[in-house]
Amino acid sequence: MRLPIALAVLAVTTGCHPVPPATLRPAPPRSPAFVDGAPPVNPTAPSRAVSSGGGRVAWMQGAAVAVLEGGVVTLVELPGEGLHDARLSPDGLALAAVTAGRELVVSPLPWTTPRRYGIAAAPAWSPAGDRIACESGEGLWIVELAGGTRTWLGPGTAPAWSPDGSRLVFTLGTPPSLWIMTHEGSDRRLLPTRPDVHTPAWSPDGRWIAFAAFHDGRPDDLWAVAADGACTVRVTWDPLPESEPHWGTGGLLWYTRTRGGVPSLWTSRVSNPELLP
Repeated sequence: MRLPIALAVLAVTTGCHPVPPATLRPAPPRSPAFVDGAPPVNPTAPSRAVSSGGGRVAWMQGAAVAVLEGGVVTLVELPGEGLHDARLSPDGLALAAVTAGRELVVSPLPWTTPRRYGIAAAPAWSPAGDRIACESGEGLWIVELAGGTRTWLGPGTAPAWSPDGSRLVFTLGTPPSLWIMTHEGSDRRLLPTRPDVHTPAWSPDGRWIAFAAFHDGRPDDLWAVAADGACTVRVTWDPLPESEPHWGTGGLLWYTRTRGGVPSLWTSRVSNPELLP
């Protein structure tokens, strides 16, 4: 089934100033501006977990994966095993996903019999597409796709690569905080953000890391911290919870917005010139 997709484009204005985490200044309210178009493939199915590569954007649409290319959405049906958390490879030609038994599997598109890489969660493709960072057990690992070799990086969750492949951002602690390390697991550094942060995403130019801020254990709004820790900016302001940010091109930020317990996809056009590439 192939249908155009409608995206909600939101204008956001805020400033960036080097301030300590305890005194982060909230942004002014945003104003929505909707784009005309048809609804997604299945507007009633929960949508989340955006990834992109090779001119494509993909996300979980219920139990399937929706792939957007050239303004057209194609639904990729996944076989059994309760596959979830599917992520598109950087060239847009393969998917990594996690089974209900928490096993990492990778398949070219269209989906075929996948290759299996053992217990894992939260897969994150390297920019070169030859490795996947993931959670497993009590920490983070890198899986070499060619031979299946695993390298232990240390404790952490929710890994995301820098665009040059040299570093990883991840969460650590209770409540989680943001940390950066090299792709070899060394030189760990805490980023100065508010506490209880989740699902970090590195911007394509490498300057910013978007993340979801939680309040009382629930998603709240999206923020961005400079990769060097110089300042933190509030990106969205909404009474509905928002999480799972993913950077697109030209300052477009994809994320999950939840209403009545059902997640759906939104986009935000960040107008702050400091956040733009």
